[in-house]
Amino acid sequence: MKVLELRSQIQELLTDEIGSYTLPGGVETPAIAVLDSGETISDRTVTGLEIIIRRVPIRNDGKAMFDCVRADRLWQIFLVQWQGDHTIQDALDKLTQKFPNTKAIPVRFEKGSGIREQFSVRISDELDALDWI
Repeated sequence: MKVLELRSQIQELLTDEIGSYTLPGGVETPAIAVLDSGETISDRTVTGLEIIIRRVPIRNDGKAMFDCVRADRLWQIFLVQWQGDHTIQDALDKLTQKFPNTKAIPVRFEKGSGIREQFSVRISDELDALDWI
């Protein structure tokens, strides 16, 4: 799966839960972004649930099969609950129903940062033949 496919699926799945970004000039857009590790979005205000998808999946060593080794890829997604409607649990429920073997781990955050709750979610990618070693 490509990152933009995943973003599209998540945005469609979580339409009711996703918060909003307010950009300079007052433009509002859904609070979902694809970022590289360590990258941030500047000059925006977030209301509600923000979803950040790591641009490159994590690749595990793989699992031994009868005649090959199958590599695993995990997409890392951060759910960040800011002020506004508290929808993080509904989003987690929908993600775990849609994507099998999803793991959600609470993430610590600085007090006073404006964040109310945060999770790191790992979604296993369905691999194609190119990912067989």
